[in-house]
Amino acid sequence: MDSKNAAINFSINWVGATVIFYIFSLIFSSSVVLGNDKINKFYAVIVAGLVVAVVNFFVSIYYKKLGLKIKDEYMAALSYFIAATVIIWVIKKFALTTGLGISNNAYVLALAAIVAVLKYAVDRGKIVPKAKK
Repeated sequence: MDSKNAAINFSINWVGATVIFYIFSLIFSSSVVLGNDKINKFYAVIVAGLVVAVVNFFVSIYYKKLGLKIKDEYMAALSYFIAATVIIWVIKKFALTTGLGISNNAYVLALAAIVAVLKYAVDRGKIVPKAKK
């Protein structure tokens, strides 16, 4: 993957995760809370989306460094889901720092599923077609 395509994919993952967190906080306002007494809502949603995008980016690099070639579509989706679940759960645990509070692990799983679908779609070229060589 060339650097231009990687930057576009990273940006889409960041913006997409940010929008997903924001929409979830609007729909489930009592269970997914953005911001706290130290961090405003805007900063919290940007940081949460950025952390998810950065960790997802490094997870992809880690897979390549290990030589893991996930060709089965279901295994790729499952690996993205597991990575997203761990990332969002860690963000949830550091709610005082990140500003993202999630009341129940079911919401973590729901957010992770949507973020994993986004990551899967971006990596497979469903949102931005891969450049032809």
